[in-house]
Amino acid sequence: MHPQRPLLAAFLSVTVALILTGCSSRFDPAASGPVTIPGVALSGTSFGGRQPVAGAHVYVMRANHSSYAGPGIAPVAGNLSNSLLTTGSGSDSVGEYVLTDANGKFSVSSDYACTAGDQIYLLSLGGKPDGTNNNTAIGLMAILGTCGTDFSSSTTVNMNEVSTVAAAYAMAGFASDATHVGTSGSALALTGIKNAFHTANQLYDISTNPYSAPNTSARTAIPNEANGGTGTVPQQQIDTLADILAMCVNTTSSGSTQCTTLFTNGKTASVTPTDTATVAILMAQNPSNTSVYNVSGTPPFTPYFNTAPANLTILLTFTGGGLNPGLGQQEGIVVDPTGNIWAAGVYGDFTGSSGGTTLSEFSPLGIPVVAGGITTLGLSYPNALAFDSTSSTLYITNSGNDSLVKYTVSGGAHTSFSTGPSGALDVAVAVDSAGDPWVANTTTAPWVQRFNSSGTLVTTPTGNGLNGSNMIAFSAGSLGNVWVANNGDSNISLFTNAGAAVTTTVIGQNDGVVIDASGNAWFSDMYNGTTKVNSSGGSPVFHGFTGLTGTASTSAIVLDGAGNVWSANDSFNSGVNTDNAICALNNSAANISGAHGYPPPTATTQPNAIAVDLSGNVWYDTGTDNKLYELVGIAVPVANPVAYAAANSKLGARP
Repeated sequence: MHPQRPLLAAFLSVTVALILTGCSSRFDPAASGPVTIPGVALSGTSFGGRQPVAGAHVYVMRANHSSYAGPGIAPVAGNLSNSLLTTGSGSDSVGEYVLTDANGKFSVSSDYACTAGDQIYLLSLGGKPDGTNNNTAIGLMAILGTCGTDFSSSTTVNMNEVSTVAAAYAMAGFASDATHVGTSGSALALTGIKNAFHTANQLYDISTNPYSAPNTSARTAIPNEANGGTGTVPQQQIDTLADILAMCVNTTSSGSTQCTTLFTNGKTASVTPTDTATVAILMAQNPSNTSVYNVSGTPPFTPYFNTAPANLTILLTFTGGGLNPGLGQQEGIVVDPTGNIWAAGVYGDFTGSSGGTTLSEFSPLGIPVVAGGITTLGLSYPNALAFDSTSSTLYITNSGNDSLVKYTVSGGAHTSFSTGPSGALDVAVAVDSAGDPWVANTTTAPWVQRFNSSGTLVTTPTGNGLNGSNMIAFSAGSLGNVWVANNGDSNISLFTNAGAAVTTTVIGQNDGVVIDASGNAWFSDMYNGTTKVNSSGGSPVFHGFTGLTGTASTSAIVLDGAGNVWSANDSFNSGVNTDNAICALNNSAANISGAHGYPPPTATTQPNAIAVDLSGNVWYDTGTDNKLYELVGIAVPVANPVAYAAANSKLGARP
């Protein structure tokens, strides 16, 4: 049996029911209500760079579970985080706090409580970095994690600018500012924020000793990797982000030039920051805004960039789990309700007998679930994945033998049925609200086929522009319409769920399609970037976006929870991949990822497949190496998997 399947089975049998009813998952199945857990005593330090911050207000904060905060959401009372302390040194508009002493040390008594499953973080505001002058612009954070499981009285918490960057980027999808962090009470949302808070520990160890200078920098590698996996952390990038904050933190007044410039350059349309923790959150949400860079003198955290980096992203790199070069064409990455990342690896030229045979599964933290991946499914050049709306079944297309594998994730059982004809190259699969898988073939008709869950052919749509079909998506609701992207005749085809033709539109060489909350279809184009077509088909609403200054081929496309459109772009210019990047535009088709998008680590790395998870992280693979990449906190958390979102009218929406 698959080593994680009992855990996922339990999740699917209990939590999916909660997802469908919208109930909170913060309940003990054996109890009648939320489980309250007594607080534990905590101690730690608040440091600005290498020096203690005296007289800072330190709060124990709980992310709220009743309303969303996050990118584009103005801070309001309804999404205010809760201060849990009931006794301390005093109280203010944020809540009860304890003060740091002359050495930056603080201690919190156990006189507070939290609810099992709550996500907890520490916030330090103000203080005297020189021991005399209070700088109200100082905001530092450190994530503790899940109440009842992730921290105890033995936990020592050291806050500085690096811990703040780690916290800010991890929680960015759920934060408007340092005191407004929250999500809804749905099971998916609570899973997403839990996974997000755990991500912070991948970037920085809060137990590091602030008095030992070499140990205050970001991590270099992901801790606790298992099953042959490795994970790399961009230490120099994180330290640089921390140094940007330190330039303000280590001044004596919020009115210093360093602070006022940072706040002016870091503000957004919905948030004007007044503390450095909020600036860090806005940096995570707007990583193309490098105007905040201002590092001078001798910065406290090294290594660092002595000029502004190309962007302010934090990109993690993972290996293992059976990844192969060319992993995942088009829909090659999907996310399940636990936040796990699934990928199928295609490599070679789609022919012969030595192609990809592996299904890879990673935890929300990028750790392989099975060493070497899952190799028992009889896969042959697998290249597309789709969960059904309950997430109990995963469908995988095989372009090597023209078949579809049905994999029951809770027990590991699988069946395979032929989709034929020979050489059709099954390149896409999507599951409708009835649980029926639809398969697209890119080289031979029938171009699109609908099967039932037993593998019996139900419908074969014909005509209506079908030719070289390579992606399928469904509009929201019961028996939603079916959109098909074709590159044979540069068509997009719209059908009813019964397979009746609705309309055809000619727009370009289409590689992917997603449907937003308004029913609009967004297509990735091999030559023209991203195209938007309204819900009834017809002429494009928007056409030609690449997000880059040069020519780009958009190979895959997904939505985040705010309806923003994220694309993987891979293109050669004179034999050099100068336009390879992850790009984004908002639902009005405005570029929100800068002139060059977010390039992969090297010029020869081609982004190929892409997914946004429950925490707002963007995951992508490439056609040129055996690695999985994660852009931390860059997007808005989105309901997953796609079939669940379509069946429950949550396409392009928060969980």
